[in-house]
Amino acid sequence: MDSYWGEGRHEFQERVADAATPAESVRQAEAILLARLERFRRPDDALSHAIALILGSGGCVSIACLADKMGVNSRKLDRTFNTRVGLSPKTLCRIVRFQQIFRLIERSENAADWAQIALDCGYYDQSHFIKEFRTFAGKRPTAYFAEQNSLSDYFTAER
Repeated sequence: MDSYWGEGRHEFQERVADAATPAESVRQAEAILLARLERFRRPDDALSHAIALILGSGGCVSIACLADKMGVNSRKLDRTFNTRVGLSPKTLCRIVRFQQIFRLIERSENAADWAQIALDCGYYDQSHFIKEFRTFAGKRPTAYFAEQNSLSDYFTAER
C-alpha cells in the first residue's frame, strides 16, 4: 500500500478499521477509492486543448510545442498523457499520422504516390513512412494495400 497510497494509506486504513460494521468498512473503502478515481475523471482543459492540437495538425505537432501550450515541461506532459489518455503524446501523434494515410488513400483516385503521401502525412521521408507503416500494420504499404484489409475501415471512420 505504501507504493500506491504513500501517506494516504493511514487515512484509508483508519477509516476502514474504524467503521462499525463490515458493510460500513466496504462503504468507506469505496468512498475513498471513488474520490481518488474522480481526480482522473475531471476534465482537463489544457489536456483537451493539447489533444485537439494533435488531431488538428494531423499528428504533426512537436512535443515541445504541446508542452509549451500546456505550460509544462515535456516530462510532465508525457506523465499527464500516460495517466489520462493511456499513451504518450508522441504515440498519439504517430497514430494520428497513420490514420491520415488511410484518409489520403481513400480520397485518391489514382495509384498511391507513396513519397507524396509520406510528405502529406508529416513523415520526414519515404523510408521513415514505410518503417512507421510496418510498425502499425505489420507490412509495407504496397503489400498491405495489395490485399483486402479491414484495418483501414477503423482508421477512416469519422471522429
